Amino acid sequence: MSTTNQVQKDILAEGLSSVVVLGKYEMELNNLDDNDASLFLQEAGFYRFAKERIFDVAYKALQYIQFYTVGKQEVRSWMIQEGLLAPQAAGKIHTDMENGFIRAECYHFDDIISYKNERALKDAGKFRLEGKAYQVKDGDILIIRFNK
Repeated sequence: MSTTNQVQKDILAEGLSSVVVLGKYEMELNNLDDNDASLFLQEAGFYRFAKERIFDVAYKALQYIQFYTVGKQEVRSWMIQEGLLAPQAAGKIHTDMENGFIRAECYHFDDIISYKNERALKDAGKFRLEGKAYQVKDGDILIIRFNK
């Protein structure tokens, strides 16, 4: 058995995670356009850059998740501790939003990709109203309603 395989087995036995980083490949990927980089990754047996995989492992180890807010001008990603309730998540945006929290209109990132727009989400029953007891999930898109 190779040393690399043994290290990976030891890491998994400890309940930890690892990320294989092929430095030469990553360096070459930086010099390619997105299409070529994607093909290069697939040929190497990966589907994402090492930095993205490292972020995933770090988020999981630190128990962080992301939720999103959308508006006419921008889409924002917010990093929060896993387990936060909707008002606490709103407070990460602004304390007034936590203090005056009414509800969150909510759907999931995967659903907007599948259904393409909010109207189709609503028609499919994927658009939800969540209250103060709602625990925000990784990938949620929240429209937060609050009193100022």
